[in-house]
Amino acid sequence: MQMNRKKFALVCENMVGLYVERRIQRTAAALSYFLTLSVFPMLICLYTMLGSFFPAGAELREMLSGLLPESTVDTVVEYMSYISENLSNTILAMALATVVTSASAAFRTISDALGEMRGLRRHGGAAGLLLGVVSSLIFLAAIYMAVILIVTGRWFLRFLDRHIMFMNISSNWAWGRFVLLFLLLFALLSTLYRVSARRRGAVRILPGALLGSLALLIVSFVFSAVIGVSSKYPLVYGSLASSIIIMFWLYVCGVVLLMGNALNVSLERADAH
Repeated sequence: MQMNRKKFALVCENMVGLYVERRIQRTAAALSYFLTLSVFPMLICLYTMLGSFFPAGAELREMLSGLLPESTVDTVVEYMSYISENLSNTILAMALATVVTSASAAFRTISDALGEMRGLRRHGGAAGLLLGVVSSLIFLAAIYMAVILIVTGRWFLRFLDRHIMFMNISSNWAWGRFVLLFLLLFALLSTLYRVSARRRGAVRILPGALLGSLALLIVSFVFSAVIGVSSKYPLVYGSLASSIIIMFWLYVCGVVLLMGNALNVSLERADAH
């Protein structure tokens, strides 16, 4: 028991040290900035890829309910209505260019931050830039597949309902989407933590990925509830309130993601102590 308490205290101390030394707040802010630039262009790309499978306004609102504040959900739904009426090749080309560049910058930011926690050096020069672009495209493709699975999940469950007569799977979508989202987050964080280690051998991945995925869901629920009952943001930011809320939500999620890796590194240090 004494050893467990000592290890717990050491892990907490290491996590606080990593938070301060690696400037988690600054990295999360940079990540939030690049991801915010990607959000709406990504919606354009998804709408183009999915076509008629992209959820209509009411279904999209239901899917995002509980994860984002109501005012932000309204903005997303209105934006998708605008895209459905005004989509063109020019808009799509600009969206693709923005997603590639901003996603590449976001991936390099988080990959470097996660690697530095383990004492690894940044990738520099033209080779590092090229590696960041290629890696971000692969990572972006994985995110797209995950989002598509979430977006089309209800359609897929309805398809199963038609062929499995004794089950009504789609009726469980209200809570099933959160289970599916947790599993996708867990797979995404596990892969990200593993790739960022950039070395062979035993490295801790599961504790940070498991707690990080759970924390991301909890943070989203709490954030949505708190912002939903607050009337101050529109008064301060006016028409920019929804964009500011998205950026702040991504910032908090960035902190959680980085601290998940800090937990893994701290556990490794405690074991080696």
